[in-house]
Amino acid sequence: GEDPLRWAFSVVFTRSWRTKDGSDANVVPLGDMFNHREDASVEVVEGGRNSADDSVTFVLTRDVETGSELHLSYGPHSPANFLAVFGFMDETMAAVPSHIEIPN
Repeated sequence: GEDPLRWAFSVVFTRSWRTKDGSDANVVPLGDMFNHREDASVEVVEGGRNSADDSVTFVLTRDVETGSELHLSYGPHSPANFLAVFGFMDETMAAVPSHIEIPN
């Protein structure tokens, strides 16, 4: 099986939300299930990431059809950053040349 330390690092690195000042990261159950879309249908409000009580509330920003996928915006990132941090490219972004070196 997979090394437990490697698994834990992978979960925190790929699924955590950083605080605005970058000093902390939190894993938010259910929050990591939202895919990215710039014109998101859900936003984090009422406490959000830096509230004193650590609450997170997800609120629809517009009407959506029953059964449709809900999206959050992961924020402004370059195409290279989306690929390196989130593991995908935002297909709605304009193409920007990027150079990524993968060590052997």
